[in-house]
Amino acid sequence: MAEEGWTVETLKEHLQTQHDDLVAALNERARVGEQRFAESQNLLALLNERAGLLLPRAEYEAKHEALAARISAIEHTLDETHGKAQGIRLSFSTLVTALGAIAAGVTVLVILIDRLGF
Repeated sequence: MAEEGWTVETLKEHLQTQHDDLVAALNERARVGEQRFAESQNLLALLNERAGLLLPRAEYEAKHEALAARISAIEHTLDETHGKAQGIRLSFSTLVTALGAIAAGVTVLVILIDRLGF
């Protein structure tokens, strides 16, 4: 366009072009904003859904304490059972040792009786 000046028609065309460009840019920005808003809403919905699956702290602590009590009871039972099993093994070992000693004594007596001729 020449620097000679603006005519009403050229000014109108120029302003209309700028207006159209601004409207297109604003529409694009609005579309991008709506897309971001929709993505944010989707993320918020996902977070709310996941939050519904989480266990509240108070409920977790109650369940944790119950499990800890059960584990403690099982440990106590295992300790008692282990002690009884050790006692049984010790008693069995003592019995086997005593029987071995009796068998050795009887063997010695049989040999003596056989050698002495009784």
